Amino acid sequence: MAPRVRIPPFPPIETSSGNIPISDLKAGEEITLVGGPNSDGSFVADTVVVCGGSQEAATEVTGTGQTTPTIVLNNEANYKKISGTINTVTIVLVGLIWLGIILFLKLKKQKNIVYLLFFTIFYIYLYKVIDITLIQFQSLLLLKHFLPDLMLRGVGAGRTVNLIPLATLRLVDVKTTLLNILMMMPFGFGLPFITNFRFKKVVMTGLYLSITIELLQFITGFISSTTFRIADINDVIFNMIGVTVGYILFAQFVILFRRKSRAWKVSTNPILRYIADRPQIDKQKL
Repeated sequence: MAPRVRIPPFPPIETSSGNIPISDLKAGEEITLVGGPNSDGSFVADTVVVCGGSQEAATEVTGTGQTTPTIVLNNEANYKKISGTINTVTIVLVGLIWLGIILFLKLKKQKNIVYLLFFTIFYIYLYKVIDITLIQFQSLLLLKHFLPDLMLRGVGAGRTVNLIPLATLRLVDVKTTLLNILMMMPFGFGLPFITNFRFKKVVMTGLYLSITIELLQFITGFISSTTFRIADINDVIFNMIGVTVGYILFAQFVILFRRKSRAWKVSTNPILRYIADRPQIDKQKL
């Protein structure tokens, strides 16, 4: 005899796009009940998760390699405690790395305070890029090792990589595509402020960063047999567009800055002088 399922009057029915009323359930949808059996053979459902009839219904996968995870919790308090610990450790580690680099640049490379300021701004930006592309969701795969009962629904094994450029893009991917471009524009704009790299080296450095991120997304997904960030060649393409646009904006900004700063006392302000003296732009371009 199949166990009877007793559902609370207004159970939370969770989908990847939000909660829905029980009246919206359709024939053919897969339902996961999270709870526990009673001594009389009945089953009390604390949470109802709508998975849909396929993996695409359980997660939102776009042609640009992004997917929204569906998370089912048996012990929310324990989840928050462990995830909070992981977040704290991550922030502390990032801070210690920053401090170590700053000390190295100051003591060994004799960098001045203005350079360290620009470096710190770029470092924070770079951390946010890694956080968005890797840490926020891929850290859930690490969390799974501490919470074996945690159920994660992402993209399964065999669908963690896309090497076909542009072919998988859809109209709904326009927003994510633009975000990929915007995300890397500060890289092309900011890297020339902490290095003497010109256009080619800036773009190549951005390419190496983008490929590294995609490889880490693939490796973590391959090891865990599921992922929330697909390694996608399209991401690399649009990231490179962002880096290119960012560098063009940097070049135009420095040229315009030099023209407008003729009447300013640039020589007495170290930050203004640092901007005006960027070696990537010839002094004649005023």
